[in-house]
Amino acid sequence: MVTRVIKVIDPKKEDLNGVYGWLIIPFFGLLFSSFFTLIYIAIFILTIITEKTFYFFQIGSVMFILLGIFSIYLFVLLIKQSKKFPKLMTSFLIISLILNSLSTLAMGRFISFIFSLAISIIWMIYFKVSKRVKKTFIY
Repeated sequence: MVTRVIKVIDPKKEDLNGVYGWLIIPFFGLLFSSFFTLIYIAIFILTIITEKTFYFFQIGSVMFILLGIFSIYLFVLLIKQSKKFPKLMTSFLIISLILNSLSTLAMGRFISFIFSLAISIIWMIYFKVSKRVKKTFIY
């Protein structure tokens, strides 16, 4: 499975198929997100078991876990080079942006919101128009 993702690039040949180039950034982003989600879920379950309380059970925790499970699913789709990945990744970026905007704007961090908005827009455009994304996931 990993050999499909990582392959040798011939510098003389323009091969835009595969998960490398700029797609490495979402690859590692989803990898780390998936890893930290699994750690967070383990801590969440251990807290409920040891404390025997649902004090830790907040709406933010639930949203984080659901978004994390979605990122794990996206990581699997990325590795499989599924045709569903670009649209679902765009949806993930929109959902993350909405949730991030709720927290950052509520705390008065307008600059942080603008930064998140800019990064999300750049990645959404990339997933929409990139030749590498089209050759890797669409064709």
